[in-house]
Amino acid sequence: MKTNNVTGTMKKVISTLAATGCMFSMAAAIPANSTIGSAVLGNAVVADAAVISVNTVVDAKNGNADLVQGKFYKSPSQNYVLVFQGDGNLVIYHYNKTTDKAYSPIWSSQTENRGGTKCVLQGDGNFVIYRSDGKAIWNTQTNGKKGAYLTISDGGEIKIISRNSNNATTWSSKNNHGYSISINERPFNWPVPDCKAISSAFNDGRNHGAIDIAAAAGTSVKAAAGGTVQTYYGYNGGAGNYVVITHKINGATYLTVYMHLSQITVANGATVSAGTEIGKVGSTGNSTGPHLDFSIREGSYYGTRLDPGYYTNLPAGLYNCTNCQNYVNEINANRNKSYSLASHTHSNY
Repeated sequence: MKTNNVTGTMKKVISTLAATGCMFSMAAAIPANSTIGSAVLGNAVVADAAVISVNTVVDAKNGNADLVQGKFYKSPSQNYVLVFQGDGNLVIYHYNKTTDKAYSPIWSSQTENRGGTKCVLQGDGNFVIYRSDGKAIWNTQTNGKKGAYLTISDGGEIKIISRNSNNATTWSSKNNHGYSISINERPFNWPVPDCKAISSAFNDGRNHGAIDIAAAAGTSVKAAAGGTVQTYYGYNGGAGNYVVITHKINGATYLTVYMHLSQITVANGATVSAGTEIGKVGSTGNSTGPHLDFSIREGSYYGTRLDPGYYTNLPAGLYNCTNCQNYVNEINANRNKSYSLASHTHSNY
């Protein structure tokens, strides 16, 4: 495994690089309706796009240079085109000048359906595909080779050439699909996007098994992941008004529980996506002030409690607002790491 940094304007750290070393087999003709990812060859994703007819596709001499998604970049002979597709895949196709259609792929970055929205030759020389959230999913590991430009040849080969390396080729598509980047993400999102104050830790000496997020009454509470909703109104023990969402993750069942709500804004039995509003912060039940009691449970409502500090995508700038500084320091220090739900990782605070 390798770790690589994307520098320049975007300044994103990318890691866990896995080389992909197989090429498409061209021993037999590819049928006319073949696909790469979700894009049918010659369809609207890659066909009838605006054509750029220069050998140099993009030039990063003066900083980051983007490929325009959906545009054809033709080889000088116009026998091949390079296109960054709407499905996030970067592909070299044969090209029919008469019909203005692409057909029979000879190479791709193999990034279809991974959410790629931006393909950029960076000022530092690295060629990268990013998602809309700024996370890199593919690159050529050529950072440090500045003054770079990208070309496509009459043979259908794309090259990155660096002026700072005596115009040497630093990367080529020949026998090389680039490097796929595995993104380590946590399965749950922060349920109160507008608040970063933690008022009670996961293990706070009262067998809590949850975290308390302090927020003003009426603050929107969001579903931490997609799933099916159960709603509970009234004073059920100390929980007050609360919502339970059941999630299926990698074939296993997990529940997220949202307690002390002033208002429930989702219907019982509803199917929700991550980020759907489910209620408002309140102080119902056994509560001394407005906050959200948030827990993650394995298997069932009475299942093992999992520490949200290790399984939730934490916002930057979380802070302690009562007496749980050690807990907040610990989860902040580990916020960019991901953990298997089966590991049952939790704080000691």
